[in-house]
Amino acid sequence: MFGRRSQGWLGIDWGSRTIKLACLERTEDGLRLKRKIIVRSAGEPSMKGDGRLAFRESDFPSALIKEGIYRRPKAACVLPMSLADLRTLSMPDVDIESRRRMIEGEIEDIFSDESTRRVVDYWDAIPGASHRAGPLVHVLSMNEAVALRVAEKVTQSGPVCEVIDALPLAMGRAIQMVDRRQDSPHLGLDWGYTGATLTAFRGRKPLYSRSLRDCGTGRLARSLAEAINISVVDAEQLLVEKGLPGSDSTSELQELTSQVIADAVRTLLEQLETTLSYIEAEWPGTIVEGLWLFGGGASIRNMPFHLAEKTGLQVKSWSLPGSADPENEGAFGVAAALSALAWET
Repeated sequence: MFGRRSQGWLGIDWGSRTIKLACLERTEDGLRLKRKIIVRSAGEPSMKGDGRLAFRESDFPSALIKEGIYRRPKAACVLPMSLADLRTLSMPDVDIESRRRMIEGEIEDIFSDESTRRVVDYWDAIPGASHRAGPLVHVLSMNEAVALRVAEKVTQSGPVCEVIDALPLAMGRAIQMVDRRQDSPHLGLDWGYTGATLTAFRGRKPLYSRSLRDCGTGRLARSLAEAINISVVDAEQLLVEKGLPGSDSTSELQELTSQVIADAVRTLLEQLETTLSYIEAEWPGTIVEGLWLFGGGASIRNMPFHLAEKTGLQVKSWSLPGSADPENEGAFGVAAALSALAWET
């Protein structure tokens, strides 16, 4: 039964195109993904100009029920960073309750033109060279109407939505799940269809996070689809099954794919270089060595090898130790970290 502590919550990573669901199980050999599902093409929730919620997810509850997910009583969810605002604020060193009230008050002032309140999460920031005032906190906020509607839709399918988490925090926990030695600075890239979120970490604490424009995997899939005259869906599948040239073998199709998506990958590489330069300038002596891939980009065959060659970083797609299907687990890393919240609360 799911209620036993051997099984985690239902983790829901709600992206702009797909919803990834994962449920972890504790075994004698460690954690494993007991279940991982992509339930459907998803339209992300957003706010209309008149303040009403636009939400294209009418079949989400029925999809979960069809998969038997309704038997799992608790869930945690992450939403796209495009729906959130992430900023760094200077806050006095006061007690936790006072700090939260001050943060919520400042966010309320910043978004005073919105018709509804915002929900807030925050964590301590490490000041960089350009930060004169401190202490600092990273603050992630989201329109409360969106958050409540998401929780409502999840609950309609059976599970009770206990947490809506911040993506950078979930990525940090996911990395620590698979490599607890990650005390040195490293990067996590949640590489989705319409965009990507890049976060630098020290341990599991986010140091710096930013959204990368025009870097979604959808750009890769559309380029490949146009080049060989297939559908975007088929192109996505081709990237997963065949991908790019690797260290062991290279086919004509892989070479063609590499050429076709070169411009899109180059944009990502430029953004990575810009971020690394910024980190070095803000936190001198910080040497980033590793990059972990999450989301759809983590499932592109040989993409870690390709990025490692271009960047000099140690690039890995997220997967649990001892996984029987490591090449296809990266898309579920964030959802797995959400599932693991069952053992942290």
